[in-house]
Amino acid sequence: MTRKILAILLCLLMAATLMGNTPFWDTYPDTWVLIDELGRETPTLKETGPVRKDKYVVVFYHIWHGDFMAPTVSSDPQAPRNISKIIRENEDWLTNTKLWGPNISYHYWGEPLFGYYDLANDEYVIRKHAQMLSDCGVDAIVIDYSNYMGDGGMGYTKKAQTKLLNVYNKIRSEGKKTPQVMFLCTWGLSESAKAAQDFYNDFYTKEEYKDLWFIYEGKPLILAHPNYMSDELKNFFTIRKPYPFYTPVDAENSWPWLSIYPQEPGYTQDNPCEVVSVGVAQNWSGSLDFMSSQDENGNFIARGRSFTSKNQKLLKNPVSSEYESKKGLNFQECFDRAIELDPTVIFVTAFNEWIAARFLDIPDWAALSKNPTPPFGGYCDDFTTEFSREIVPTRERG
Repeated sequence: MTRKILAILLCLLMAATLMGNTPFWDTYPDTWVLIDELGRETPTLKETGPVRKDKYVVVFYHIWHGDFMAPTVSSDPQAPRNISKIIRENEDWLTNTKLWGPNISYHYWGEPLFGYYDLANDEYVIRKHAQMLSDCGVDAIVIDYSNYMGDGGMGYTKKAQTKLLNVYNKIRSEGKKTPQVMFLCTWGLSESAKAAQDFYNDFYTKEEYKDLWFIYEGKPLILAHPNYMSDELKNFFTIRKPYPFYTPVDAENSWPWLSIYPQEPGYTQDNPCEVVSVGVAQNWSGSLDFMSSQDENGNFIARGRSFTSKNQKLLKNPVSSEYESKKGLNFQECFDRAIELDPTVIFVTAFNEWIAARFLDIPDWAALSKNPTPPFGGYCDDFTTEFSREIVPTRERG
């Protein structure tokens, strides 16, 4: 599928909400004619040109809800708490600490269309996501393990990962499609190598999963630091380093997962434009920040869904309809930039993230840390519809 069509399909998904022994049933989604409530239409073949070889789109995908929400659910009888709902229904949300969960408890920015689920126990949602992403022409999902430090500790989400891979195999055995699968490991050098070793031992060595991996340059691709990897892993994988910052990549063989506009590509010695990130929104306000960050006047200042390089709406109400978040202007500008650069891979962030911890002690790297923490706390990755960075069907207003 051409990238222009994919961009429109992903926008439509955000706004509105290989084959095994069984013969593959092609529903021809690349021929569908679509129009959304904003009047955007999928372009025709005449506009996009034919499918191009060796061009890929991957989507950052999260499976962490069950494991990361478990401590919150056990300590907070009102969990899961919905940030957008709290703000809509309580005029004193800014100052009333009783409305919010404990420190480092996870809150949802909004309610998923399919309700509050745990992928470790929800085959239906795994199937529906696979269908949506396949219909959009997504080549692979990149499973987020940026919070996993290895050795089977907190954040492994092994049960959910096993469930997803098994369901993907089941879908393919029925003649249907799924994206391919790859992993993004954490930023630390030794921790990244430990995580990659765990994935290799638990999944890559299993014959039943071999057809699910995203093959790049002849091997399964993994985003991890190779410094402390064994020779066995180095020989098995195509390796690219995960780049944690939103500014231009400063070393070859690094892949940005999220970038501020105008994005610059990740590159290799042989490919000056290997990968470009396309984000729905960015927790950035002149520097790395929290999605819930405010200026001295109380305006919310992260780069939300409505942000563009030419305009930013500064409002005190983070759930205001004035943002017109459903237009996805930030996403569109970033996607246009990626199409202009024409990389080998477009890396879309994100899908199925949903949750963010409530911080009462803001880490020093965030611009928000320079000011006193507000009574409602700080939320790094997601906050409300406007200040969240995923394309996923929701029951919230846009």
